[in-house]
Amino acid sequence: ELADAEGKEHIANEAADLLYFALVACTKAGVTLSDVEHVL
Repeated sequence: ELADAEGKEHIANEAADLLYFALVACTKAGVTLSDVEHVL
């Protein structure tokens, strides 16, 4: 998992997995990146 990842490549791989699954979930729910930005 990202929290336990060490090293640049491992962190990048775990972050990519996290972003992929987050974007898939957002797409399925009809949530846009703009919606996410407003929360940030």
